[in-house]
Amino acid sequence: MNSIKLILLFYLCITNIAHALDSDKNQPISLNADSADINDLKGISIFTGNVILTQGSLTLKANKLTAIYDKSRKIHKIIAETDKNSNTPASIKQLPEGKNEYIQAQANTINYLIKNGKIRLLGKASFWQENSVFRGEIIDYDIDKAMLKAIGNPIGKQGTTEKERVHVTFDPKIAN
Repeated sequence: MNSIKLILLFYLCITNIAHALDSDKNQPISLNADSADINDLKGISIFTGNVILTQGSLTLKANKLTAIYDKSRKIHKIIAETDKNSNTPASIKQLPEGKNEYIQAQANTINYLIKNGKIRLLGKASFWQENSVFRGEIIDYDIDKAMLKAIGNPIGKQGTTEKERVHVTFDPKIAN
């Protein structure tokens, strides 16, 4: 019975994410950064220094953001990264439709494959929805299938043999 409750809880958390990440895609994109290097021939733009991208309720922050696009300037992939010397991870947040609390995620690197509808959080990855938290070294989210997969660090913490495991905390309001 407990495993069924856990699966139902996980399903409820994940299905809400699909609506949140899809809600602002038709809004204009605003981007601020300290510098921009745009190469239309190669279809790549690199923004560095306190990068802030907004689109509707969506906000993405990073030290470096790379956008990869085709000749019609349609963006296929966004890579948001933290500076190696920074303790501030790349982050993304969005207010789901009909909700009062943001969905938030952070990691050393955030890869968003727009065409495939997939997001990958790499390195010290965390994902929050309401009071539920997922943590791992890698978190993959498939927007269309509403599937989340978290992976720990099989190598372990630097300088130790202790493996880092996935950590999940569920909101008791949802679990009951």
